[in-house]
Amino acid sequence: MRKILLLLLAGVSMNMAAQNYEYNPDLPIPTPLPATDVDTYGFTANWEPVEGVDGYLVKTYITYKATESNVVDSLFYSDFSYIENSATTDDPIDNGTTAGNMVSDNLNDSGYSGWLIGMPVYANGVLGFNNAWYHVLINGQILSAPYDLSLGNGEVTVSFTVKGTENVHNLYVGLYNANVSPNKEIMGTTVPVTTEWTKQTVTLTGGIDGSYVKLEGVETGTQDGVTPFYYFFDDLCISQVLNAEEETSKPYSDTFATNGEDATLYISTDELPSDGSVYAYSVSSYSNGYVSYASDLIYVPRVTADITTEKVAESKVFASNDMLQVSKAQAQDNVRVYTTAGVEVYANHSDAASLSVKLPGTGIYIVKVGDKVFKVFNR
Repeated sequence: MRKILLLLLAGVSMNMAAQNYEYNPDLPIPTPLPATDVDTYGFTANWEPVEGVDGYLVKTYITYKATESNVVDSLFYSDFSYIENSATTDDPIDNGTTAGNMVSDNLNDSGYSGWLIGMPVYANGVLGFNNAWYHVLINGQILSAPYDLSLGNGEVTVSFTVKGTENVHNLYVGLYNANVSPNKEIMGTTVPVTTEWTKQTVTLTGGIDGSYVKLEGVETGTQDGVTPFYYFFDDLCISQVLNAEEETSKPYSDTFATNGEDATLYISTDELPSDGSVYAYSVSSYSNGYVSYASDLIYVPRVTADITTEKVAESKVFASNDMLQVSKAQAQDNVRVYTTAGVEVYANHSDAASLSVKLPGTGIYIVKVGDKVFKVFNR
């Protein structure tokens, strides 16, 4: 069981916590149970409830075991295409970071969790941060989720393209131990930054189970924070070369059950890649803003059968103008509607052959009609 300390690192600027949670070792660890309702769109996580807690955190992972040596495993890759706006790197969305606001954000790329950005700025398809305001607590940085980087003989490769404003010249890339307080640097180096996009590849060694990668700006502004010190990134990748039988667990999503009596939670997923990966999950209890250590992993059987989003058996499901229309093949089938975060927004157990459901907003919804699953988009 991994017991990562979520603490701060003192340096040029103090580091953000490596994850969003603080652990309380006195909280009870739930016993996880096998997944049910497994299909290509998700599964139901199950556990035995514990007493005296506010709810549960279900952390989902994509796991992969190498069947031979020298397998390159990409722990993370993003071209930041999920960042869609009209801004450019000449005039990015600044979030008030030049005004002295201490800003942090989660990386919202689908399929990755636990990543944090300090002093974030955004342009279309580009992630950046601002080192203009010299904070004693936080400055411009990108922090990966903690991984088991002891695999592949402890070597990890970090590659990306980077550019900056004319007043920045260097970027720090480091590997850190999240198991000690304060988080300790294992290895770090600097790479040059210019006003043109440049590809950089850094190899870091000494990785351990519970280590993370940090990218941090070297040049900083002064306390007035008026002049931007922007760093911009694209095509960020973290990879390692696995030995035979080594297994990675990549954080996929964090989902909460908000009742201490809950014993199940539906987890929405995208279809797995064809590399033999499977999903797994752990369960923690939480109370008063703290979480317990995670349970052992429960592996979710891989499902490869196709499920059409337009017609399954004779049931029909479609959405338009915030209304979901369902025609059931079997009148006795139950209907449940979930967001892609696994939050149930509707449940119906009547014998009506058809029904209309008011949806809370636009976006993708997972609809279960009996034992059939639909994925619909409300425009």
